[in-house]
Amino acid sequence: MTAPLTSRGVMGLTSAVLAGGISAALFSYAFSHAETLQIFFAYLAGVPLFAVGLGAGSVSGFVAALIAVVGLILVVSPNLAVIYAALYALPIAVLTVLAMRYKQGDDQKVYWYPEGYLLTALTLYPCLLFLAAVGVMAGQDGGLLGLSSQALHSITDQVSGQMDPEMAARLPGIMEQIARVLPAMAGCSWIFLILVSAWAAQAILKRSGWLLRSPFGWRDLTLPNWVTLAVAITGLAGYFAPEPYNYIGANICIMFCVPLFLAGLAVVHVYAETRKMSRKAAITLLILFYVLLSFLPWLSPVVAMLGALDQGMNLRRRMTAPPASN
Repeated sequence: MTAPLTSRGVMGLTSAVLAGGISAALFSYAFSHAETLQIFFAYLAGVPLFAVGLGAGSVSGFVAALIAVVGLILVVSPNLAVIYAALYALPIAVLTVLAMRYKQGDDQKVYWYPEGYLLTALTLYPCLLFLAAVGVMAGQDGGLLGLSSQALHSITDQVSGQMDPEMAARLPGIMEQIARVLPAMAGCSWIFLILVSAWAAQAILKRSGWLLRSPFGWRDLTLPNWVTLAVAITGLAGYFAPEPYNYIGANICIMFCVPLFLAGLAVVHVYAETRKMSRKAAITLLILFYVLLSFLPWLSPVVAMLGALDQGMNLRRRMTAPPASN
């Protein structure tokens, strides 16, 4: 395979202008209707940026992000532009640059930047934002955790009068536990949002024949070896370390469990594909698994542990390996 096309020239830059404008318009429209369900238009804002980056090259992707930020500054609000840059423009531009990297082997085969490393870079971003927020809020009373607790307790004060006394008495303790993992909840939600945006953009580009790199593979997802070690270290810190290090460790551990969770899902998919059953039966098995996962949230850590085992034991490779001959 020869070196791939990684830019579309003038057509790519034209697409960048359109994509940046559409992304900024979606984000601005969603926040101007934040009190309604139209806020969900903000979830679509990342799709045009990924589409132009993966379909027209990383330079076009960067231009699209820059145009969107500048447009929001000039037309809407600098504050909204900062939020957009942090949530979409900066991380998607960086991910696009990484996704379009490749090397060509001696056999002329093209090796794209691995999906597992892209996922790890995506996970690092909210972790770094969380650490920055902890540092900025360190001088405040209670720090970031105190601010989260105050925000949630204000919600408790508003709704406790409408609840039965027993539940109202338990609600402050529940909110305190949520406050301790609120950054991780926000970070994990953001990671899945970006992943869905990338998947949607890839689906659009594949259908139109504009996808420059090879499609992101699910079953071949391989993470850097240090991810499992990072989860173990931060998990131990979250359990044994004193404040505020246990708070920091617990939240980073939860966010770094997302790549392992996805690796665990890949193991489940490979298992279903390699069993001696019909395609219809395999799909039914996967549907039942996801139904159980949605009703039994405690299965998520089990799936993440399965992903961690796969990192060390190559479970997927063993499942797909041909049987040894006698």
